[in-house]
Amino acid sequence: MNMRKRLKQPEMQIRAGLLALGFASVFKWFVESRFADSSDWTDGFSGFFYGIAIGLMLLGVWRQGRRDRRDS
Repeated sequence: MNMRKRLKQPEMQIRAGLLALGFASVFKWFVESRFADSSDWTDGFSGFFYGIAIGLMLLGVWRQGRRDRRDS
């Protein structure tokens, strides 16, 4: 199965969203603890990944629900 087909699966979208959520959280914690004067770009970068995470997880849940309704 190629990567394009795998990324369209709802389970994979939810996993990618959770990965982005974890990455954003760890990045924000790691950078703010190391650099004192980095709040603007840190907030922008982590906000971008929080947005990607929320979007991917919502899309995966929505597609999973549609697939479950279609299968039953």
